Amino acid sequence: MKYLCQLTGPGSGRQLALDKVEPGRRLRIGRDETADLSVEEEHISTSHLELMADDQGWLARDLKSTNGTVVVRGQEEIVLGPLNQFTVRLEHGDLLFLGDPARPVHFRFVGRKTKPLSTTQEILAVAHLAGLPQFEDRIRQDPKRIATLYEITKRLSNAPGQPAQVGQVACEAVFDLLPTATHVVISLEERPEGEFIHFIGLDRQGESLGEKHVSKSVIREVRDKRAGVLVADAAAADPPAHSIVRLGIQTTIAAPLWVGERVTGVIEADNRASGGVFTEYDLQTLTVLAGQVSLAVENARLFSRLQAAEARLAEENIFLKKDQERKTEIIGMSAAIKEVLSLIDKVKEARVPVCIEGETGTGKELVARAIHYRSSRRHKLFVSQNCAAIPESILESELFGHVKGAFTSADRDKKGLFEMAEEGTIFLDEIAETTPAMQAKLLRVLQEGEIRPVGGVRSRNVEVRVISATNKNLEEEVDQGRFREDLYYRLKVFPIFMPPLRERREDLPLLARHLLEMYCKEALRKVPTFTPEALALLMAYRWPGNVRELQNEIQRLVIVGVGGDFVLPAHLSERLRRPEDLLEQVKPPRGGLKEMLEEVEKWLILDTLRDQGGNKTATAEVLKISREGLHKKLARYNLN
Repeated sequence: MKYLCQLTGPGSGRQLALDKVEPGRRLRIGRDETADLSVEEEHISTSHLELMADDQGWLARDLKSTNGTVVVRGQEEIVLGPLNQFTVRLEHGDLLFLGDPARPVHFRFVGRKTKPLSTTQEILAVAHLAGLPQFEDRIRQDPKRIATLYEITKRLSNAPGQPAQVGQVACEAVFDLLPTATHVVISLEERPEGEFIHFIGLDRQGESLGEKHVSKSVIREVRDKRAGVLVADAAAADPPAHSIVRLGIQTTIAAPLWVGERVTGVIEADNRASGGVFTEYDLQTLTVLAGQVSLAVENARLFSRLQAAEARLAEENIFLKKDQERKTEIIGMSAAIKEVLSLIDKVKEARVPVCIEGETGTGKELVARAIHYRSSRRHKLFVSQNCAAIPESILESELFGHVKGAFTSADRDKKGLFEMAEEGTIFLDEIAETTPAMQAKLLRVLQEGEIRPVGGVRSRNVEVRVISATNKNLEEEVDQGRFREDLYYRLKVFPIFMPPLRERREDLPLLARHLLEMYCKEALRKVPTFTPEALALLMAYRWPGNVRELQNEIQRLVIVGVGGDFVLPAHLSERLRRPEDLLEQVKPPRGGLKEMLEEVEKWLILDTLRDQGGNKTATAEVLKISREGLHKKLARYNLN
């Protein structure tokens, strides 16, 4: 059956049958009593609209009415009137709004053959978001409803920031606003899939409603039309909406929640006891309320995501700080390392520049981090900059920042590392590689405690601990005129020398085991043990790259995999397996006779262990000492 159905107004429910109309026939709609479908509202023209049949279907033509006609098709609005087209071909499901835009009379065009439908089996009213201003104007003229809506708005504004709590307040608000509602369900869009899922549902007694109480057919209508809908006795529709049949809904109204142009959810209110309990005015009121709920839910969801992000960042910050503190652990028991640790404890709270000297790869930045994280500044930033890694022009911007427009790519102000490290520590590695011009700028920071951004006209005070490092002899650099003498004295207030690995060989077994455990744990691998022969080769090598070279060697071992419980000599790099002049490479450092003799004794024990294939009994016999005596010496030199 094809027909035009009036959805609103005193004549709501009347139908104009179109099935048996011959092509060329015209049907007139208007206030005239002789019209084919007479409408009583005074804002409808006497002859307002006519329908014309042809071989392809039906055309609608506005008869130059006073207040015009609008055809709504999905989200498209087609205005018929003097300033636009007068005629449009109708499609199944089109809504026709006749008369005053603030209170039009609604019609629905059914252009497909269906079983006879009564008006209570259709969508009785649609409230498009474009009509919100008119809905709000109508509610302002209703003192009771506007007062209720005002109180609800306050409750939504004062609701706790969690989405579930806002949803609870929103459901209770619908019950206050619509006394005939028995159930309220809110569904929200789940991005990025775009599906609408159950968010919260309550009945009037406050009992929770699960996902099975969601009417997917109503959600689709609201989403597709981007409008609120009023459906009555939907269970009898053809085809029936199965979710509504299952829920036993007699009457339901639903309105969209939205952000901008995107529908983000649907709020449904229904009555499962009787039909015809909701009016078009209820639908308009719910649509207005949905605007407030949309804002409250979106704010709550944003707040919830912000809280989750802050909690995640806090956890990550704690982890990173602990990780940084763990990375400040300096491994070693040698006299040289004990001296370094002693100097760190002495200077950690002092407000003086520290200069760390030593060969490349000895761990100068590790010492700088240890100073920072063992001091009261550990809660502030530790920032590091290799002064040899970038050109002077970029280095100046990195250290001191720049203002917008200072150079071509400076499209905004930028903080420098000195400003970022306020009350913290800045570590300037390879300080000897800076140019004289940069050295002059660094001297100003140390003397005056202020920086000037590139392109800036004002200086800024900073309070930051400066730790520098170099692998060169600064005194020689000063003598050669490559480093400013005044800056040298400013930087080298408290010098710390980081010894090369070859001068603290007794730390090497401990370091190797520590690095092996660390990298194996990162790779989720079983930690093997160094054989005495492998340790002997590690001890024999001179390690020109110092601790960094040892790290690389251990990482390579873990990546390649030793394939067993022990690290054997064969697993080590070729350069370690072929030491030239073993005695020369492990000769003891110059010092007291006792210390040098201990170094020789340690080497002899390791060399004999290697020759005897790690057999301690045989090693003790060759050395002509007891097995117990050998164990004591191995423990004493940390060679077990």
